[in-house]
Amino acid sequence: MDKPEKVYEDYHFSIPPLAGAEIQFPAVNVQQDRKRRVSIVPLAGEKIVSLSSPARKLSDKQPKVKNNANKKFTDETFNITNGERLSSMKVEMAKKRFEVNGLQAHDVIQGSLGDCWFLSALSTLVDEGEGAPQYKLQNKIKTEIAEKVLQADRNSTEEAHAQGKYHFSFYNVSGWQEVKIDDRLPPSLSASQSKDSEWWVPLAEKAYAKFHGGYGSLDGGNTNWSLTELSGGISCELKNLASSLERVTNIELESVLLAIKDDSMICCSNLDDTNNSDEIKGLVSLHAYAVLRVERMALRTGEELTMIKLRNPWGSTEWTGKWADKDKDSWRKVRKREKKRIGFENKDDGSFWMTFEDWIKEFEIFNFCALPHLDSNREDGPQSNKKDSFISGFFKPGSSSPAIPSQLSKTFLESKFNAQAYFEVTENIIEEKKQTRLVWLQLLLDSKITEKTQVIIDLYRISVKPKRKLEKEELKKARGSKVLPLIPFSRGYEIEIYKHNGYLFDLKPGKYLISFAACKEGKSDQFAWKLRAFGNDIKLNNLN
Repeated sequence: MDKPEKVYEDYHFSIPPLAGAEIQFPAVNVQQDRKRRVSIVPLAGEKIVSLSSPARKLSDKQPKVKNNANKKFTDETFNITNGERLSSMKVEMAKKRFEVNGLQAHDVIQGSLGDCWFLSALSTLVDEGEGAPQYKLQNKIKTEIAEKVLQADRNSTEEAHAQGKYHFSFYNVSGWQEVKIDDRLPPSLSASQSKDSEWWVPLAEKAYAKFHGGYGSLDGGNTNWSLTELSGGISCELKNLASSLERVTNIELESVLLAIKDDSMICCSNLDDTNNSDEIKGLVSLHAYAVLRVERMALRTGEELTMIKLRNPWGSTEWTGKWADKDKDSWRKVRKREKKRIGFENKDDGSFWMTFEDWIKEFEIFNFCALPHLDSNREDGPQSNKKDSFISGFFKPGSSSPAIPSQLSKTFLESKFNAQAYFEVTENIIEEKKQTRLVWLQLLLDSKITEKTQVIIDLYRISVKPKRKLEKEELKKARGSKVLPLIPFSRGYEIEIYKHNGYLFDLKPGKYLISFAACKEGKSDQFAWKLRAFGNDIKLNNLN
């Protein structure tokens, strides 16, 4: 395809990542794939596809049905062609079905819409598919979350097909939100199905578009948003790891990655466009990739490497550097049984392997999402002693939040302008042979991605359990015991903070206090907040 015109986006906000730093959320910092960024203008004669009825135009009369349970559903609340650029689309129907015979990452094939940031996150939620070792196909936590989001059992019934009605769920500050859609799809915008019957991906994409207000809202975004909204997890974004690791002491990201990989969704992006090239060693600029697996791989010499398996949501265009599928010299260093164990295959399917060192060198943005632990009554549901906890409330500008964002840092210590919470890390929840505990924290706000929001959040280790909110002078004393996050890195590091950004802490047994505040620019109405914590038996307590 012809090379598109250069699209410029400002990706370089410098924001101090330290706990307690004042953070301004940029308006919209998008991850768009350069090669497939296209204008959403329908071709002449464009059609919108429906998945469950014979071909007909919307103006045709609906067929008479004897059973209301099978009455055709039309979503009047979401107009596919809403907007000036889509209004001229024609709509026709075609009979297809929601496929449930294995929801796999390789089913995800990006269409012309620039929503790699969503499709990459979706790829990490479902099974890896062909080539994956059997023990990697049964991640019960991901399976239950995928069921929550995609509702495959419900959407694959004959009743759902007959009605053309499908249900999905996505997460925001108010919790899980169900989204109901009909079966009409716009082919020029939708993700392509990898097989004739694999229509679950464009249906999920349509539901997510409705969740955000339209397909146009998906044309460029940030993977942190989609990871949290697809999983209900806590997302954390890192940037420029290769240069950061040289400046950070006592941080072993590789060890952290191996520790969290089984309970996390991971994506990455290459935003480097300085060379004016669509691809660098096969990696596409302004494009998001899914991390399907992290493995320790043994060489014939006995040496071990940490390997990252990635996937391009295009389903093609792979890494061409060292340890690429066609790099025979590198793969000769690995025994056949080891290649079989990790599921190595030389296929042009968009998936490929990289060493950990090349991964952090070649990519710029890294998104980690700690998965929640959903309640389940099923005997085969996820079994874990990890507990997820949250508290929620509202900030009211001028009352519990400053009216002007520039005042946030000045008023943060005043108890009327902050919220506080308390939790404990006890000795009995510390892992064997480990003196600390990994705890994820996140402050979610009820705000649109275009709104400018400032946030301050501090974590302190304290000696006495508080019975109430700490006053200004008490907080000043507590600030001497501030705890810095493990990631984002607490020293010598710059990251971009977004609406869904969280923190990972490595905490010793003890008592902890969280103090946080937020302010929206130009807003007078109250807005909701939700503070969340993931970790072993961590319970947040709201202080008043």
